[in-house]
Amino acid sequence: MNSATAAQATWQTADGEPWWLRSTRYNEPNGDYTANCYLDLWRVPSNENSVTWNDGSCSYHSKSYYCQNVRKAAPVTSTAPPWNYNAQTAPVTLKDSTAWVAPRSGTIEVLVVGGGAGGGGRSGGGGGGGSVLVHSTYAVTAKKSYQVKIGAGGAGGSGSGAKGNNGGDSSFDSLVAKGGGGGASDAHQNGYDGGNGGGGKYGKVGGNAAAQKAPAGATIHGNKGGSGTHGTWNGGGGGGAGAIGQSGTSTHCGNGGLGFKSSMSGQSVYYGGGGGGGSHNPKCHRDSGSGGIGGGGSGGSYATKNDKNNQPGSNGADGFGGGGGGGSTDSSNGGAGGKGGKGIVIIRYT
Repeated sequence: MNSATAAQATWQTADGEPWWLRSTRYNEPNGDYTANCYLDLWRVPSNENSVTWNDGSCSYHSKSYYCQNVRKAAPVTSTAPPWNYNAQTAPVTLKDSTAWVAPRSGTIEVLVVGGGAGGGGRSGGGGGGGSVLVHSTYAVTAKKSYQVKIGAGGAGGSGSGAKGNNGGDSSFDSLVAKGGGGGASDAHQNGYDGGNGGGGKYGKVGGNAAAQKAPAGATIHGNKGGSGTHGTWNGGGGGGAGAIGQSGTSTHCGNGGLGFKSSMSGQSVYYGGGGGGGSHNPKCHRDSGSGGIGGGGSGGSYATKNDKNNQPGSNGADGFGGGGGGGSTDSSNGGAGGKGGKGIVIIRYT
């Protein structure tokens, strides 16, 4: 089947270009083809000369299709760069620990996000998001190597009620953003201190944002976690880099705190969102215990998980420093806390 065959020449491509499927005869389509429907790629072809298919009316659908490229018009030349792109000031995103060598001397902007903390297990507090450090005028020297460390996300607490572990610190040269504080445990019912504090449980308060002295030209963003409730035992949300974690109430688990908004990457993105708190019995309301915008994981009773017992918290998002959600339970052991997300470093010349 191809456009050079007279009986099939009435079939045309959208751009008017010749089309080709096979150079030799094949027994499909065999009568149940329907116009404007897809053919099934019948078995994986060994090469471009052995493509076979089946028509089968309109029965076939896929996420991937065997297509012919569309002819493109000749590009229009211009002396102006597309989208005002400037390679000299394009952001550099670093998701793993490494050494960055400055291509030239100058001043850069730096965004450093610590690793998110794990959520506590079994009606646990949400993990705190990683703190966010922003420096707008950091001087660098050509060909000098600068160490970059990306903080790991903290492990979530087990379903027996164990604590969420603090996230790891991230750094660029001497600039450090602390990892989030872990969600509360049975043995330590206050949320843990960290870059953003972890959520509390069993009527105890959330952790504080650890004191960090910002160097000249820099700002550091961190907030405390929310408190847990007594009696209904709903966990508090972990603190976010843009807002405190929400405290639990008699009917609601605490939502994770909002992350810090930055356009350093070229788009507006939130980082360091806190994890949502977990619930006990009775379950907290379905629309509570959500993770904070900026990578925070939801608590174990949030949304679709709310009709099931002993659900784990969701993990925080890697590359955002989101805190993990607290695990939920109805009695005895329950769901584990979610893991915190890795941090990130973004730099660009000014």
